[in-house]
Amino acid sequence: TKEVKALVKAGKLRATTDFSVLRKIDTINICVPTPLRKSKDPDISYILAATKEITKYLHKGQLIILESTTYPGTTEEVMQPMLEAKGLKAGCDFHLAFSPERVDPGNPQFNTKNITKVVGGYSPRCTELAAALYSQAIDKVLPVSSTRVAETVKLLENTFRSVNIGLVNEMAIICNKLGINVWEVIDAAATKPFGFMPFYPGPGIGGHCLAADEYIFVKNDTGVQTLKIGDYVNNLSNSDSTLKHQLRDITLVKPQNAQTLSFDMENKTFSYKDINIMSKRAYNGEMKRISTTDGRKITVTDKHPMLVHDADGIIQIRLAQDIQQGDRLPISLALPTEKKTAPVEIDLLEYLKTHLPQDKTTRVKFTTIKIKDFKQKLYPYLRKYAKNYNYKDYFLVNSLPLALFYEIEQADIMPINRKELLLCNGRGPSYSQIKAVIAIDEKFSRLLGYFLSEGCITVEKKAIRSRFTFNRDEQDLIQEVETTLDRLAIKYSIYKSKIDYADCLKVSSKLFGMLLKDILKCGTNCYNMQIPSLFFEYTESCRSALLSGLLRGDAGVNHRKGEMAYTKNNKEYTSKYNTANIEYFTSSPTLYQQAVMLSQSLGFIPSFKTNMPTIRFFGHQQLKSMSPLFNESKKAKLDNYFENNVKILSSKKFKKHDSFATVEVKAVETMPGQEVYSMEVADTNTFVSSYGIVTHNCIPLDPHYLSWRVRLEGYEAKFIELAGQINRSMPEYVINKLNDSLNDKGKSVKNAKILVLGVAYKNDINDVRESPAIDFINQLRKKGAKVSYHDPFIADLGHEGINLKSVPLTESIVKAADAVVIITEHKVFNYKWLVSKSRLVIDTRNATKSLGKRNNVVKL
Repeated sequence: TKEVKALVKAGKLRATTDFSVLRKIDTINICVPTPLRKSKDPDISYILAATKEITKYLHKGQLIILESTTYPGTTEEVMQPMLEAKGLKAGCDFHLAFSPERVDPGNPQFNTKNITKVVGGYSPRCTELAAALYSQAIDKVLPVSSTRVAETVKLLENTFRSVNIGLVNEMAIICNKLGINVWEVIDAAATKPFGFMPFYPGPGIGGHCLAADEYIFVKNDTGVQTLKIGDYVNNLSNSDSTLKHQLRDITLVKPQNAQTLSFDMENKTFSYKDINIMSKRAYNGEMKRISTTDGRKITVTDKHPMLVHDADGIIQIRLAQDIQQGDRLPISLALPTEKKTAPVEIDLLEYLKTHLPQDKTTRVKFTTIKIKDFKQKLYPYLRKYAKNYNYKDYFLVNSLPLALFYEIEQADIMPINRKELLLCNGRGPSYSQIKAVIAIDEKFSRLLGYFLSEGCITVEKKAIRSRFTFNRDEQDLIQEVETTLDRLAIKYSIYKSKIDYADCLKVSSKLFGMLLKDILKCGTNCYNMQIPSLFFEYTESCRSALLSGLLRGDAGVNHRKGEMAYTKNNKEYTSKYNTANIEYFTSSPTLYQQAVMLSQSLGFIPSFKTNMPTIRFFGHQQLKSMSPLFNESKKAKLDNYFENNVKILSSKKFKKHDSFATVEVKAVETMPGQEVYSMEVADTNTFVSSYGIVTHNCIPLDPHYLSWRVRLEGYEAKFIELAGQINRSMPEYVINKLNDSLNDKGKSVKNAKILVLGVAYKNDINDVRESPAIDFINQLRKKGAKVSYHDPFIADLGHEGINLKSVPLTESIVKAADAVVIITEHKVFNYKWLVSKSRLVIDTRNATKSLGKRNNVVKL
């Protein structure tokens, strides 16, 4: 324009791609596009890219204002952490605000100067400064209380338009059924000077997530569970007690009292944060499988926001499609734990009281008192309970049936300390016993590690047998298991396999099997083993002991040393080598992920084989720290490695940063779409996924996402959802009208030549975002139509799978078309000429209203 040219000539306006000029800039307005995908999730990659560059040159006193249309929370949840990564604080060192874009291209009445500007800041001072800036050029500025309010203002404006267009679209369908001209109805209604605002029908209005197998760490009433996100959401959606909602093909669920492991990008700490919403939906777009140099993998949608740790130590948010080789992803090295001064104790009597209170096979045996010393007080209960039994035998074996014990304990007629009791089953050769109260201390934790690596449970009729199977040379491990079982008063037997070179410890105890299988939920075989949930909030010493049992049982220590001959420049050389590593293998996918998190929480950072579930540890210092976890035979190999090591090298696979480490991206592969799952986490907006990789919240879906949120508060946003349904149906409605009109001429949509006139989302502009033409063209092509388009403002249409160029609007092209469909009513079009040259015109915008009734024109 002339105004712009004059400003440039006067030196008051300059365009540049050099972000370094921001060093001298006091105010920055971000006005980048945020297009919507077909699924209506916003593409905020431009916001992220702009914020990243601003962060490099951010200085005290700067004012940053986001104007791009986006979802509520973007300013404070996405931009603020990125801007604060170098230590400056929003509202204190720099100022942050949001002001929604309000423009109506081509409108001669309203322009930037006379449209009220809404401003919401991170703090009152931020709002004040942003308002002062805009007031220099805009007639009226309206401050609001927060960035979220300002962001939601834009959302309300768009929703208002969507709802009203939905209403008038439905009115168009009704009028068509009744043989009434909807355009005439609207024009007449618009003469009312109050209480009505005209909206016009049209062909429609336009407008992320993890793969099902990715793991998350969910804390609920039963502890910290390690779960595939797909399994968790599907289980929730199938539960009658879960608050859920179906929105088209999207299932939304609200977990009750559930938290997930999350990372605070500002304080660099890990904690459990509430899960607000989870969802699942079909996804046909591109997925990105990100793999790292140490063998980690995560598969997400192409627009899923990931966290990246850059060379300046700043944690950025970057879309998966923008992740590149060499980028560094943060991984968790911390598990928030409860501070306990004493070991957790599992009271088997309390468990039985809830689950098997009338179990007739279990007896309670006293070890420090004789029950016959209280026989006078016991007689009334014994006579009632043992009508056909010589209850004096109870005195002989010093034990009571389980149900009778609970009754006597309740009556408080004798001193009872559950820690001094044994629980017994069977008689004679089948007799078994176990302490009534089990302390989960370091020794028991290591026993669990042995079970997870070398154990199994079989259930035969009413018998439950637990087994530990070791290589016969591992006598030190066998003896340690025996010692721990003896401490628990558990009887066992040992047999030597005639097939394998192995010794097996067998515990034929229903209660011990119940403890492992039902209470601790360890699993029953190598394919479903898992670490008990309590260990993810337990003491470091017990976590270390459990990992020790896992590694002693299933890990291999590989040590190689020697000399190697090689030739260089026709000369023979000899070099010495001395290498070592630890490899841990498991067939259980859940245990595999748990072992990763457990070892990383203790400071041991593994790498991974790509073709099998094997965890590997390298590096002199790391192996030195892990050496105490092993028994003598495996530890001896490590000691040999240390003694012969001359040059101490650290692993280059990772970099430690206190509570987290970073690993380098090796490759990003494109994968086909599949069903995907999302999670929104409160406060921190991040969560820990597979291999401990920290990722950002999934981007919420369209305005209907907000209608779901208010539904959780007991209100259903019916207008928003209904308007969306109507508007999404309009392209199909127009195609049906087109098909009917072609049928009248002896043709069908299939193989018909269709010329679309106008593909911009609004007349006289060059923007296709949210254009109804996109969905319309795609649906036509699916039905077999041969589609071309003309738009003087859009030369190329490369969007949502469409790759077309605008054809010239010549007489020959118009006459060759079986039908011309007017989608966008650009003012430059000569509609009289167009109608005169066309066989059939489908007018979705009433662009031909001045021509009167024409036989070849069909209106919406």
